[in-house]
Amino acid sequence: MFLLHPWGESFYFPRCMIDIDKAGFHVGRAVLSLPKRWKRRIAGPEVHKDGAALDLDMQLVLTLRDRVKRKAESHRQSPAVLRARMHHEIVESSGPALPVGVVRDVQIRLEDPERSLSARHYIPAKTTPSTDPRPLLVYYHGGGMVFGDVDTHDRACRIFCATANVDVLSVEYRLAPDAKFPAAADDARAAFQWAVAEAERLGVDPTKISVAGDSAGGNLAAVVAQQAAADRVPPAAQILIYPAVDRAKHDYGSLELFAENFLLTRAEIGWYHEQYTAGTGVDDRDPRVSPMYAPSLEKLPAALVITAGFDPLRDEGEAYANRLRDAGNHVVLHRFGGLIHGFLNLVGISKSAEAAVEDLARRMVPFLHGHS
Repeated sequence: MFLLHPWGESFYFPRCMIDIDKAGFHVGRAVLSLPKRWKRRIAGPEVHKDGAALDLDMQLVLTLRDRVKRKAESHRQSPAVLRARMHHEIVESSGPALPVGVVRDVQIRLEDPERSLSARHYIPAKTTPSTDPRPLLVYYHGGGMVFGDVDTHDRACRIFCATANVDVLSVEYRLAPDAKFPAAADDARAAFQWAVAEAERLGVDPTKISVAGDSAGGNLAAVVAQQAAADRVPPAAQILIYPAVDRAKHDYGSLELFAENFLLTRAEIGWYHEQYTAGTGVDDRDPRVSPMYAPSLEKLPAALVITAGFDPLRDEGEAYANRLRDAGNHVVLHRFGGLIHGFLNLVGISKSAEAAVEDLARRMVPFLHGHS
């Protein structure tokens, strides 16, 4: 097939190298493995905003996504169609499974005997000595509270497990709009409490159970960190990856600057929020919706907050990190300047994304192993 370069030059790639039917959210792995000069010619001139340069891999993802005319904005699809499409695209682009010690699917039993939550438990290969209780990361996937599951975040969780040498419990919570607010928040809290109660059976140290999540999952991790801070066994740390923490304020600079053309759009953010909260009567400033508005952020678990430079949610995530720090908590804030929202789900096709997630996993280590 031919790809027409924006400068008028055409490049030929065999159809086996680019599956045009899948080059929407994810791009053919072969294209992203091309030499840098080829990628630059396909992607076009460098993009600079807010003093930063967009990473070449990220630019190529966005360029090809637009070129095949499959922008597929979330707010133009039904939630069921979106859920199925995103599952297929992310899982297909993830590549072969990365090896870890043990992976097993488990059921989280809830107080309601009619319900349980599916989860996936990853155990690292390096457990020295194997009889010692291990740290555990309870992980909440992203997806706007509308899509996502243990499969969409499998590769990232494997990287966390192997690189940080930590158990990971990836949780499937109820999704909107089938389950409106506060279903996801309630499930997230219940999953953490279950992990604490089942720590001995899981082989983990109950005093070293942390919470983490990306995007909507970062929101849930922040909510659990607030709600469980006064528990007998609170979270050891909170890892918030480009978190959505403020649905009440709409004038953040990054929300304006990256409102369009950087994967997650401002319109999609509003649509996701509507799927979760519409008809519930909840105030957007309720801390279970917008953790930013908790009356107090004092005495919360240590926080590692990760943002992406070309992300409409960047500024609210960094504002929340600053609020946590101002309240006296230990906070480390790191921005991956050239990346876009959702880079966690690009690890199977982009070396830049994979390197960032491995870097993120290394940054987790002092928080998860109790020497932050």
